[in-house]
Parts: sequence; structure tokens; C-alpha cells
Amino acid sequence: MKALRFSPAAYADIDKIWDYTADQWSVDQAESYTDNLQDACESIARGIRTGRVSVRVGLFKIRCGSHLIYYRMTEDEVEIIRILHGKQDVERHL
Repeated sequence: MKALRFSPAAYADIDKIWDYTADQWSVDQAESYTDNLQDACESIARGIRTGRVSVRVGLFKIRCGSHLIYYRMTEDEVEIIRILHGKQDVERHL
């Protein structure tokens, strides 16, 4: 398994997703959804899930629920760059 690292922006994204989901639905749903996002990130690091090249060279994306996980990989590490809702303007947020 490659090392998994989250950018500060990705950590902030998870927090915002949790807050929004808890406000709109419930704390249980927020926990479940953000756990699924984190599990997807771990699956990328394990090589179980692979994404496709995104809007920039060297940047990959994979869908998880309503969100897209943007990441880059090196030989030893997966860095989660952002976790954005599918309707967000990617160019503006990357």
C-alpha cells in the first residue's frame, strides 16, 4: 500500500461535507458518507480503485457518491488534493 496523504484543502473539504450532510440529513448520515469518502481514498492507496486522468496532467479523479476525489500519485504516495461535489467548478477549486 502506498502512503496516503491529504492536503489541507482536502481535510477542509471533508469537514465541510460532514457539516453540510449533518445539517441537511443527520449526524449518522454525515459519519457514514465521510467514512465512505475516506474508505475510497484508502482504496486508491491500496491500488484497489483507480481513477482516470482529470483536467490537469498528473491529476486523477474518481467518483464516490456525489463527490469527486482528485489526487496525484507518486511511486510511494497518494496525495488527495481535493474532494469536490460533482456540480462544483473544478477549475475554480483546483
